[in-house]
Amino acid sequence: ATLNNLIKSKTYRLIGSEVRLPGTKPIDFQLHVIEGNRDVFVEIMSIHLDSDRVDNNPEIKRKFLFGRISDKIKDKRMDPEKFPNLYLLTVLWGDKDVIKLYSEFFKNNSLGLKNVLEPISYLTYSDGNGYYEHYFKAISNLFS
Repeated sequence: ATLNNLIKSKTYRLIGSEVRLPGTKPIDFQLHVIEGNRDVFVEIMSIHLDSDRVDNNPEIKRKFLFGRISDKIKDKRMDPEKFPNLYLLTVLWGDKDVIKLYSEFFKNNSLGLKNVLEPISYLTYSDGNGYYEHYFKAISNLFS
C-alpha cells in the first residue's frame, strides 16, 4: 500500500526492492525522485496502534514511537550520517479515534530523528449513502 501510494504521487519511480547498502540489512525500496533527479532509499515500518493502550499524553506517545522507531533503525543498521539518502517511513494503523489522536500529536510535535519522515496513515470517510473517500497520507493532514 505504501509503495503504491508513493508511485501514485508521480514523484517517485521504483528502481528496486530489498536493496543492499554496505553494512545494512536489506532496505525495502530504492526510488528515483523524478523532479530532483536523484535516488533515495526508503525503509517502511508499520505500527499497529491498539485503541485500548493509547494514552493522550504527548510525552508517552513520543516515547512509544521513539522507542519503536529507534529499535527499527538499530535492527536495520541505518546510519543517516553514512547514508544521507536513506529514510524511514512509518505507517500508523488503527481506528479513526486513535489515528486522530496521533494526527493531533504530529500537528504540534516532531520526533526529531534524522531521516525519519512524518508517519503516514490510512483513513476512509463515508457519507453513509455508499460514497467513500480513501486517504493515505501524512498523518497530520488526515483530518484537515
